[in-house]
Amino acid sequence: MLEQIELAKIVVEKHRDVVDLKGLAESIEQVGLLHPLLVQPQGDGYTLVAGYRRFLAIKQLGWKTAPAFILPPDAPADLIRIIENIQREDVDPLCKAEALLTLKRDKGWSHQQLSEVTGMPQSKVSYYLNILDLPAKYQREIVKNFQDGSSPLTLSHVAVARVVERTLGNPEMFYLILDAVLEYGLTKAETQEIVSLIKKNYNLSLEAALILVRPAQFRYEQKITRLSKPVEELLQAYEALGKSLESLKDAPLATGSRKELLNTVRRVLDQVETTRNILERS
Repeated sequence: MLEQIELAKIVVEKHRDVVDLKGLAESIEQVGLLHPLLVQPQGDGYTLVAGYRRFLAIKQLGWKTAPAFILPPDAPADLIRIIENIQREDVDPLCKAEALLTLKRDKGWSHQQLSEVTGMPQSKVSYYLNILDLPAKYQREIVKNFQDGSSPLTLSHVAVARVVERTLGNPEMFYLILDAVLEYGLTKAETQEIVSLIKKNYNLSLEAALILVRPAQFRYEQKITRLSKPVEELLQAYEALGKSLESLKDAPLATGSRKELLNTVRRVLDQVETTRNILERS
């Protein structure tokens, strides 16, 4: 009987919107309760361990009874509740991240141990935990992407942008890339291309990388057109630097140093030429 079930604190569900259960209730009414509730004996009744939204939905439907798995009284209910919700596909990334953090903090588990217990790849465990280091602005966007796709920002974008932060030691560039994803709806592939360009050319501005990745869009977008002047000034600086370095090619340098210098010059000048050609076509 549902009236015998008491509600315990649902750790992973605390950010979920449990008010609008219409869709879930309709689904249960049509095909039944595919995932039974998880309960544990307590006194003369039971405590709900997992299945909070399902519980509310079937009560909304007027059900008096429902299928349920009954855990032994001594089973670690909190641990089972957290893991069960982490493994569910309808729990948003921020909730999963906080659940993983709870396990990491309370159990002292490593990322590898979290991976083994939850069945989640270790890289994905790291992806989720990285969300918790983000400002709330980006956390909300990731959740919005999960809920209805209204934001372009995903865990994959964050992981790609972290590469620049680690390579350059520049957190500011990390956030600039995330902002660009939000402003221009960059795909993961486009973000990877931008990161690759910046990694190969440390002094390349994000605006120049955007123009290289999306020349067709920037050809007509007024907002980006206004960025062309500082980009052109940057390119002129690169060109001047390259020519200055090239003038040193006859200096008395060791063979290895000369080769490294010339390669640097060539890379800088090639970058300038490529970017200038795209700007001229825009």
